[in-house]
Amino acid sequence: MEEKNKVQEAVVEEAVVIEETPKSAPQAQAPEAEQPKERAGVFALIISFLFPIIGIIIYAVQKDKVENPKAYTWAAVAGFAVAIILRAVSA
Repeated sequence: MEEKNKVQEAVVEEAVVIEETPKSAPQAQAPEAEQPKERAGVFALIISFLFPIIGIIIYAVQKDKVENPKAYTWAAVAGFAVAIILRAVSA
């Protein structure tokens, strides 16, 4: 009987110790490591320059996937400008 009381006291003491330990605050989850974005490809930039409407489409599709999507629009604008200048000169 005495052993049973000792075991019950030990269980009760452990329960008290568990209850007294401070509960840690829920830790914020670490943000997922961002994938390194790749840069705008040279081939796509050349296509954007030669066919400006394609450059605008590439920009819309790739704007979240590449590091510098504005390069496509700049190549498209440069393509439009060169086309206008060449037409003005040839006329």
